[in-house]
Amino acid sequence: MARFNRTYTIEANPIRLSDNATAATVGEILPPKYVVNFFVQALHGGSGLIWVSTGIPNGVTPAVPPTDGQLTSELSPATATAPGGSYNQNQSAFGSMLAGTVDLTRAWISGANAGDTVVVSYDTTP
Repeated sequence: MARFNRTYTIEANPIRLSDNATAATVGEILPPKYVVNFFVQALHGGSGLIWVSTGIPNGVTPAVPPTDGQLTSELSPATATAPGGSYNQNQSAFGSMLAGTVDLTRAWISGANAGDTVVVSYDTTP
């Protein structure tokens, strides 16, 4: 496994975490990109809500803000000196190898304020 830590700047459109796309193509089929120990946090200096959307079907771009069925987590805003809310999904110690995984091709982040920053951290699957 390898650990990845990425910083994203919120834009007007949501950002797909597998490839930084800001819109899905209708009918696209992407091969899964599974990761574990998935973590997202709003970084200090921001001021708006951050939305995490996982499990979004291929070919669908989530709305901003995400509609019912698209929202996985809503993170509290950061302040000038403190980070905002966080979301994590850790790998399960029990069950299949895919227990606790997130498919980055179906994971998106968005936010209320363009320019806010978010850290996304995860381990690749073995």
